[in-house]
Amino acid sequence: MAWFMFIGAFCLYLIHSNQSIWLDEGVTARVMRDYGFFDIITKFSPLDFHPPLYYVFMKVWTTAAGHSEIALRLPSMLFALLAGGVVYCIAKELKLKHALSAASLFLLQPLIVYYAQEARMYLMAVFLLSVMYYCSLKKNYVGIGIAAALSVMTFYGSIFAIAALLCWHLWKQEYRSVMALSMGTGVALILLFPLLSVQLQNAQTQLGDVGLWRSVLGTVTIKNLLLIPLKFAVGRISFAPKPLYWFLSGIWVLILGVLVYLAARKNRELFFLVIAPIVLGALASFITPLLSYFRFLYIAVPLSLLLAYSSKRAYIVLGFGIWSLTYLLFPLFHREDWKSLSTALSPIETVYGVPSSLDPLRYYQDSVRIQDIRTTRSTSMVVIPYTFPLYGITPEHFGYTITKIKQYRGVSIEYWRKKVENK
Repeated sequence: MAWFMFIGAFCLYLIHSNQSIWLDEGVTARVMRDYGFFDIITKFSPLDFHPPLYYVFMKVWTTAAGHSEIALRLPSMLFALLAGGVVYCIAKELKLKHALSAASLFLLQPLIVYYAQEARMYLMAVFLLSVMYYCSLKKNYVGIGIAAALSVMTFYGSIFAIAALLCWHLWKQEYRSVMALSMGTGVALILLFPLLSVQLQNAQTQLGDVGLWRSVLGTVTIKNLLLIPLKFAVGRISFAPKPLYWFLSGIWVLILGVLVYLAARKNRELFFLVIAPIVLGALASFITPLLSYFRFLYIAVPLSLLLAYSSKRAYIVLGFGIWSLTYLLFPLFHREDWKSLSTALSPIETVYGVPSSLDPLRYYQDSVRIQDIRTTRSTSMVVIPYTFPLYGITPEHFGYTITKIKQYRGVSIEYWRKKVENK
């Protein structure tokens, strides 16, 4: 039965993994195509905001599997399923009677379904952190250190999950676990320090150059804090009328919140591992913005285990399944449709925009010539205005008027012409 569920979930992910590549996945695809193993560390990573382990792993993977949409996303799907297996093992170790329910609650969480279809490092980090927690329960100190080190080298945000587990072991006076976590994390940070110092300098420059970048990364606001439980409950979907959306999602969040609170009495450690990383992340965000809900995707592991304690777990599985299927089955909620946009352009077209934001276009239409609209313009232009608001780019400021717009899901093509001044 458990095997059937895992294979069924895998097939469901696979069938729906042919959505269009979007911005962040375009970055992954470009790195896999344009950079060698050594170049990933020396040329790409200093200009990125993530550690290089995921990209190195993906370079190995794509060398064998290719660069199709499914090939790029398949590792995330596999890491999701592997993490679900680890959740099952953790539940068994915790003597939970319904270990299969815990794995189901993890695999069907709307955010897990979403990011299991994205060619990014988040599910790899979730898997490694789930292994770290399982090793801590088994008192496997070597495993704890290795998993902690690899998770930090995959995703910097892992540090908050590690810090939360370290604090718990300190509280319980389990000093061997504290030592294992500290050594694993310390080794990773020492190895990454030369790269991390350059990335931090570049990040500060980016924050200064792009006015709205702080809000995108996630400053400490009531909205960003509330988005964390909301997105974990219903995923990355929204619909009109908004009052109906807020009512339905709000009721569901409230129900889950009550059930989590009741389950916390049965396992305080799991509750701590859900709450502490968010608190630590919020505190760190006063220094540098990073309070976005997807950076805490790993709390899906203790959250699913907590919910498995509830006598209403079958209804929770059903609820997660409904929200996840709503996302999967309705294209309205899918990622930006760069694939359709690219087909509307001639292979020899010249397109104006912010080049760093147009990696998905390069993935689908590599022959298109891309010009930076901030430095060069012509009398008439084909423009893709993606991320313009972040950079404060306004067409009218350049003396142009829009003559035609082609809309696709989440993205558009605009045709501009220089205004003719009347004498």
